[in-house]
Order: sequence, then C-alpha cells, then structure tokens
Amino acid sequence: MNKNPTVPPPNEKKSAAGPASPSIATEATSVSKESPRDALLEVVHGLRRQGVTEKDLVDVLVMKLLMRIDCLFGRIDEAFSGQPFNPEVPPDAAANQHRVNAYIGNFAQATKLLGFALELAKSSGSIGGKPNDTSSEKRS
Repeated sequence: MNKNPTVPPPNEKKSAAGPASPSIATEATSVSKESPRDALLEVVHGLRRQGVTEKDLVDVLVMKLLMRIDCLFGRIDEAFSGQPFNPEVPPDAAANQHRVNAYIGNFAQATKLLGFALELAKSSGSIGGKPNDTSSEKRS
C-alpha cells in the first residue's frame, strides 16, 4: 500500500464516487520532502481539481497545524521529563537556571504558535467564534 499518495495528473477524470474527502487532504499533504512548498501547492491544486472546497481544505490544514502544535507540547514535556528543574541538581545551580529558562522559552514559543493557530482557525471559521470584525462601522 502506498503511504505517500500522489495527486492524479490533470488529464485524469474524477472517480464516479464524487469529490475527494478532506481526509485525503491530510494524507496527501506529505507528498514530497524535496520541495515542501511546491509539493503542497501541487496537492492543493490537485484537490481543487477533484472537487474539494477551499473551506474543507482550510479546515483540514488548520486541524493538522493544531495537531502538530499539540505534538510539539508533548515533545517539550518529553525532552524535560515533565520537570523544569533537574531534581539531582540544587535549584540555584547555573545548570538548573539554564534548564528552567529553556523550558519556559520553549513553552512560550509553542504557546505563541498555538495562539496564532487558534486565531487562524477562528478567522477561517474552523472553530466557534466570529471572525474579527474589520469593518469601519462605529459600534454603539
């Protein structure tokens, strides 16, 4: 079984089953390691030819981003064994101070990414909430 599905050439007809499901977009976004940006654009164009709507594609990509950020939090926890301080070293030791600063810094960066992803999901309508109002109307 092919683990890296490819997008059909533009001259192939769609299957009689109808447009591809968004789950195919999740599998198809990991087509190539050579040029990730070009490969992603190729996948997006292929999915559009198959009838996947932009909303479905955005929903899948935002969900994939949120899952990757969740994995990042897990990896940070794993790297530090869930402990910002090394219990074998005195708390005021330079090694422990460096460890705490690295732990907090990594979590701060991951939290910033999570905030960005949630704003993206909110503005795309992938999660509940209203998109940011950018109109110039005055509010009462």
